Formats: sequence, structure tokens, C-alpha cells
Amino acid sequence: MSKNTQVKSPGTKSEAELEREAYAKKRNLTRNIWLVISGLATVSMVGFAFSGMGSLATGPKMNLGSGGSAESSVIGTVNGVPLRQDDFKRIVDNVSQGQSVPVQEVPMMRSFVLDQMISGALLESQASKYNVTVSDSDIQAERTKAIAQAGLAKTLSLSPTATQAEIDNALTSNGSPSTEVMFPSDSIKSHLLQQKVKAAIDAQTVVTEDQARASFTEYHTAHILIGNKTRSDAQAQLTAQKITTLALAPGADFAALAKKYSEDPGTKNRGGDDDWIGQGTQYVPEFKTAAFALKAGEITKTPVASPQFGYFIIKCIATRNTSLPKDFDKNKAMYIAQVQQKMAQDKFTAYITALKNDPSIKINITDPRLAADRALSAVPSAANPGAANADYATALSNYLTALKDTSLSIVDKGAIDAAVASIYEAQKDTKNELTYLVKASDETKDPGLTMQLGQMELKNNDTEGAITAFKSASAVAWNDASLHYRLMSIYKTMNRPDLVQAESQWIETYNQQQKAAQANQPGGAMGGPGGLPPGVSVMPSSGGQPGSQPIIINSDGGGKPNVHLVPSSGAPASPPAKSAQ
Repeated sequence: MSKNTQVKSPGTKSEAELEREAYAKKRNLTRNIWLVISGLATVSMVGFAFSGMGSLATGPKMNLGSGGSAESSVIGTVNGVPLRQDDFKRIVDNVSQGQSVPVQEVPMMRSFVLDQMISGALLESQASKYNVTVSDSDIQAERTKAIAQAGLAKTLSLSPTATQAEIDNALTSNGSPSTEVMFPSDSIKSHLLQQKVKAAIDAQTVVTEDQARASFTEYHTAHILIGNKTRSDAQAQLTAQKITTLALAPGADFAALAKKYSEDPGTKNRGGDDDWIGQGTQYVPEFKTAAFALKAGEITKTPVASPQFGYFIIKCIATRNTSLPKDFDKNKAMYIAQVQQKMAQDKFTAYITALKNDPSIKINITDPRLAADRALSAVPSAANPGAANADYATALSNYLTALKDTSLSIVDKGAIDAAVASIYEAQKDTKNELTYLVKASDETKDPGLTMQLGQMELKNNDTEGAITAFKSASAVAWNDASLHYRLMSIYKTMNRPDLVQAESQWIETYNQQQKAAQANQPGGAMGGPGGLPPGVSVMPSSGGQPGSQPIIINSDGGGKPNVHLVPSSGAPASPPAKSAQ
């Protein structure tokens, strides 16, 4: 279960649950990074993405789109409404521009964008329900705002009051697409529809002062979970209702019932005890809504439905109100607004989740690679090992189908091979894991993958193969000192002082070059002993002041520089790539 959606259960957890949480934390870290990059505060923002300037990154182009099919192809449908690859690719290019991301994270990145597109399509479908419309003038006003926010007039050395026509003329003469291509009407319309529908949904949440005060109350709860993953939803509801009847019976021992019947491994052995929870606790909204309506000693009279997990029977053991801010009365309006915003977001999240789980809504992803990405990204939130294995099987089958696409670029093929290797690793199929890891490492030249390959060769007692892989990783990690420190440590354990010395020398030279670059001295090139990739130069930003962020510049072949900040990962300055763009 994902960190942001699961009902957390403090205390001892099963090995499988701990493994899933570790995996989820790793994915959530990258997810949060992409949220910041893209500015997608809510799903209503994804319908509109700046699309015209192309990639500003250097290195081999990885296609985070869907293989080699035509950009206008359909990658899936939501209730028959098509999701198009050009929209998918436009959003991905927008959020990943100029960033370098590990190859292993490509499936999560692609799945995240797809999920946002699905959420956006579902939200857009509710427009008629909320009497929401978007006019041509609305679209043009939004385009005008986007042009200003993008700073196109300044970029093109035009007057700040330049008209759209003047900007278009300058773009055309510069060989760039027009503003209507950069900011397509259909994308703007989708964005505005989603934005307006969300606003209409949010407006339904009104918080009173009493509710704001109550939001600072903490609840000591316990629960019993009956899952809906290994049985039908109807069966889960029926079972939960029978247990609710037992729990509500006079003299019933809720803790004993939880130990006997609950299917939440995190709390089952503690009698379902959740400890103290409040509004800030990251539980699914339906759990919190039901729990916070209870008084001490009360139990939910009917099972609480959760599309993601099943059915909860919740008991409130005690309440306390120790967290009310001392300045609540003085800043009452501010606290009411904060609580209202939080409650509105919780309700909105629940609304979208309910739409996704509505059996009448059919979501069909037809692109095999995206279907695989989606299944692989679902593994951390799988209800049990059986469900996780099913997700792995779905992902593997679709990835193998995607690999049959002869139009795939070598780096896209490498990203898929890396994903396949990760599945075989999870399935403890060492032979196939090694086969696909070798392919992925060779295809992507990603230092992280190559290090992984070396570690695997070392584990298999193939010292020569491990050293070959480690040397390859060292050669391509031109700006990742941490990787070279890791290699020093590995070589020490292998008793290879010659290789330790080589890495030590690399680090010493790298540090000297870093200091020189920061001081803006001649010869202060980035990238360690190997220097920068061919055709790439470096200049400090912020006027070359010490400590400023370096900038990588390379030619796009037409004499115009492409500029972006040096990536913090070990890969050469290459497009988003999770390694793959």
C-alpha cells in the first residue's frame, strides 16, 4: 500500500509489508520530485501542458512516450473516450524537461502521468453534472496568461507588451512553433474544465467553527479490515457486516475479534489498535470521516466501504483535545480556511478514487508498455503477495509484448529491459534477471544499472565480470562523485589497491575541478578526469559567483544553445530519463 493512502498501523509489521513500504517510499520520493517539477498540485492541472520548445537536455533521447507508434495513436480509453499519445508525450516532455532520472524510475514516471490523464478524463466527464462549460474566450484568455507566464516576449527579445501575433511572427522566424501549437486549444479546454469541476466540488465543503475546533481532536482507534482483493466486494461486505454484528454485541471483545478476523497485518496482532490519529494522519479519507464521527466507546454500526482496501469496522477507544492552537480564537478565520482546504482536498481525492473504482466506468489501456508500467507501479499498493504477483505477471507479459516493437529506440528498449530485469529480481529468477540487466546496461549506459550488474556478478563470484562492469560504471559516471566513493569501498573489500588508487585519483581531480569551476577559474571544467561529454561546455550561473549552480550548455546543431542545470544524479546530462525520455 502506498505511503499516502494506506491506513497506517504502528508497531511490528510483516516482512512482506515492510518490503512493500520500502519500495513505496522509494517511489514516493521520486513522485514528490516530479510533483514539484511539474507543478501538478492537483489532477486538474494535467490537462494543459506547455509543449512547444522541445527538450533542453543533452545526451541520447529517451522516449517516455509509448514506444515508436505514431504520436496521434490512442494509448487507452476512459469510458470510450480516447487517451492520446501526443497528449501523454506533451505532458511528459513538459514535466521532465532538463531533468535526469534513474532508468529504474521510468515506469513510475510514465504510470504517474498516465494516472493523472485518467483522473483528468474522469473529472472532465463530470462537467455536465456540475453545469461547467468553457468558451472560446476562456481558452484565449488562458493562452494569453500562459504566454506571459512562459516569458516568451522576453525570451524572444520583444517588448513586454508584445501582442500574440508579434510573438508568433518571432517564433516562426526562429523556426519554432506558434503559440497555438505550444498551447493547444483542446488541452487548454480540458485543463479549464477540470479546474472548474474541481472548484465546484470543493465549493460543496463548508467548515464551521465547531468543525474546525473538532479537527484538532485526536482519536484513539482500533479497526478490523476485511479485504476485497481475494473475494468479491459483495462477499467482503457481507463478511464485514457479520463481524460488525459480533462487535456490537453486549460484552464483545473488539481486540479479540480483530486478532481473529482482521486482514490488516500491521494491526491484527495488536487487536486492531491504531494508536492516536488526527486530521493530519495519512489515512484514507473514508476511514477518517467514519472514525472522527464516533464518540469514545462507539463502533461503526455498518462497515465502512473503502474501494482500495475493502471494509473497515472501526472502534473509537478514546478522544483528546490537546492539539488546539493557543491562538485559535485570535486567528479563527485562518484555521477554519486551513481545515476547509484540507477537508476539501480529502473529499476530492475520495471522489476521484470512487470514480476510478466505479464498475460502470471502463478504463482500458491498450498500449502494452503503458499497461506494463501501470501494473508494475501498482505492486507497492497490492493488498497481498498474491495480488503483487499478479501485477508482476501482467507487467512482464506486456513488457515482453512491447519489446516486439521493432521501431523502439535502443535506449527505450533498454528502459524496458531494465524494468523486466527488476521483475525477474522480485521473482528471484536470477538467470533471467542477469540476462535482461546485461541488455539494459549495454543499451542505456546507465551507471546505476551497470553498478547493479557488477554487484550481481560479484555475488555470483564472477570477479572479472564484476570488475568489468564496475569499470564501465566508473567511465560513464562523469559527474557522480558518490558512485566513485562507492567503487573505492567495493574495491577495498575486493582487495584491489590498484583500483582503489584509480578511484581515489579520480575523486581528487574531480574535487579540484569543482573548486576551480566554483571560483570561475580557467580550466575549471566539470565532470572529473573524463571531462564533459563531447560538444558540451560549462559556465557558472548567477554571474559566476562561488557556490552558484553550474549550467551545462550544448549546441542543438543549429547554432542555438540548449541550457539546463547540471543534473544531481550520476548520469551524464541527459533528458529525463529515468533514464528515459
